[in-house]
Amino acid sequence: MTLDSKLRKFSSILYQAAESGQCTEEVLGSLNTIQSLWKQDSQFRSLVISKRISKEKKDSILRSVFKELCHPLAVEIVILLMERGVMNYYSILKSLYEVEYDKKHRIVRVDATVSQPLEEVEKHKLKSDLESKLNMNANLNVNVDPDLLGGIKLRIGNAFYDASVQRKIERLKENLLQS
Repeated sequence: MTLDSKLRKFSSILYQAAESGQCTEEVLGSLNTIQSLWKQDSQFRSLVISKRISKEKKDSILRSVFKELCHPLAVEIVILLMERGVMNYYSILKSLYEVEYDKKHRIVRVDATVSQPLEEVEKHKLKSDLESKLNMNANLNVNVDPDLLGGIKLRIGNAFYDASVQRKIERLKENLLQS
């Protein structure tokens, strides 16, 4: 079994366990916390990948550190990945869990790029329009790109939509050159 298929299996089993315990959102929050810690804390990374510290000692330390901070299922998956020596692939497992969570809860991730900051009312309107068109809950992230002349660029899941003024000008130019 390849590493990719093992990570998919671990993620699926983790999601099923969280779903049966009705704690999928709590586990996702814990996975995000652990990922932040993994990225920001070199001592945590050193502990997990160290060959000098016994697995039992690492296990004990992780359980005591995460006892109040994270859901037990998230801690167990960290320990499992650590024991198998694949903790460096944690972010992939977390992403797979997140995809499963989003699919089950009908959530779509939307990245919008605009030329000027949007007011809260405009963000809310954009979010509600997207949700009604997509018939899903939108997790909207708005970025500002001052180089954009106007309009909006959207990344909805894996699809990209460019409704910027710049793109419209490019299309107009292409049409004029073809004529």
